[in-house]
Amino acid sequence: MNTELIKLSAACGRDIYDMLQSIPADENGLMNDAHGLSYDEYKAWLEKRYAESLKTEVYDGFKVPQTFFFFYVDSCPVGLVKIRHFLTDRLRQDGGNMGYAIRPEARGKGYGKLMLSAALKECAKLGIDKALVTIHEGNTASVKMALANGGIMEKRENGNLFIWMDCHSNRGNIFYDTSDLSDGEIMLRVSCMTDAIPEKKFVPAYKFDICLMNGMAIGVCDLRIGHTEGLYIGGNIGYGIDENFRGRHYAAKACRLLFRLAQKHNLGHVFITCVPDNAASYKTMEYAGCRYVGMAMIHEDDEMYKEGKRLVKIYRKDLD
Repeated sequence: MNTELIKLSAACGRDIYDMLQSIPADENGLMNDAHGLSYDEYKAWLEKRYAESLKTEVYDGFKVPQTFFFFYVDSCPVGLVKIRHFLTDRLRQDGGNMGYAIRPEARGKGYGKLMLSAALKECAKLGIDKALVTIHEGNTASVKMALANGGIMEKRENGNLFIWMDCHSNRGNIFYDTSDLSDGEIMLRVSCMTDAIPEKKFVPAYKFDICLMNGMAIGVCDLRIGHTEGLYIGGNIGYGIDENFRGRHYAAKACRLLFRLAQKHNLGHVFITCVPDNAASYKTMEYAGCRYVGMAMIHEDDEMYKEGKRLVKIYRKDLD
């Protein structure tokens, strides 16, 4: 089972819309104001919610910045979480830091516990040390989710349970804010962040859509955080540009933006690799300022070997 918690963006499509229509407008205190909207209204709703996530202070008298996330299981959205970036006196009495819901047809499968665990990592990235949830007393499923993630009940008041969860114990590998990854011509829009999986030798990674400044996606790229034997062969960075947008150095420009992010992680250097006959790819690396360091054999247990590949050209970029 593959799970991802994906941040709301204007690019969210029909699958998210359909899920939001399946969750009632008032789901045990979670207000789903996207329920009942037309598809065009939903797209405007996404724009508004995204704008709210960029705010830094209380606005409209009492509202705080909040970010919506959607939880996917095997590429299907099954739940939503909204995280309020900080608490006011009002939110300490009702609302807390988070509201969440699983779509009706996906309940009873343990998804809620996984979703909340992932959400607590996002809370940690926002600087929230302890997250408060206020849950209707009769909502036993939500209470179980919070307690299963280390929640401690503070009190019972006015029909609500007040449960605090430690975000540090759920912190995992902390990722950086990526909203500054733009050069004025393209920008990188994060599609997901994945934690390390030590048993598979997977390191933490970012995945991005490469977009024009109007938001149109023209390709993809990723950054893998770490230096391992496998990454010497597979590289820290991967990329791909849609055919209609090739020949304009967009991949190299995306790499330069990723170099900035890699610097934040103190990587010191990154490797990018390609098979020897991929001239377009190694020209991209050269244009991005990488230097050729040699050829390497692909290990027999590597996925590339199973695809029939045997050698890679290795390029290195030293980060200033």
